[in-house]
Amino acid sequence: LLGRPVASPAVTGLILLLQKHYNNLNASTYMKSASVRAVLFHSAREAGTSPGPDYRFGWGLADGYEAARLISGKGNNIILDERVLNNGETYTRPLTINSTQDIKVTISWTDLAGNSNGSVIDNPSPRLINNLDLKVLKDGNIYYPWKLDSTFYTDPATNNSDNNADNTEKIEIFNAEPGTYTIQVNH
Repeated sequence: LLGRPVASPAVTGLILLLQKHYNNLNASTYMKSASVRAVLFHSAREAGTSPGPDYRFGWGLADGYEAARLISGKGNNIILDERVLNNGETYTRPLTINSTQDIKVTISWTDLAGNSNGSVIDNPSPRLINNLDLKVLKDGNIYYPWKLDSTFYTDPATNNSDNNADNTEKIEIFNAEPGTYTIQVNH
């Protein structure tokens, strides 16, 4: 389980194996921590009763096989891209599919330390320094990333607006129709 303390040793070992796999394919190079997080979240198997993350299971069950497959498929219909996006910039990339299929797009970044408000316990206010916004666009439709509402922690995740709280965002489009989609990331 991602995010569960009892899973820490297993996930740590998995990360080491994934880094070695990446290094075997890309000599003298290792993934940045944000890329490791994105690969793990992107490849996680659903563990809750509703799609998307939840407060009980996080993003789900770590799937080492699927994560390694993503790393191996880099460049072959798999985009694993590490880049810098400066304040005010927008990154776009077209994504074309020829048959009905699920689409998953995940971004993750290492944010600067935010300011804590020591007088408020479990303050739910967003504290991202660099708030990236991921969207997928097609024919006037906007697909948003999953997000949780800490006020209603038993409710399922929603995907109907920007996620302004997390430094990993994931969009899932189930049974996406053929055509060209645009991945958009705004800083």
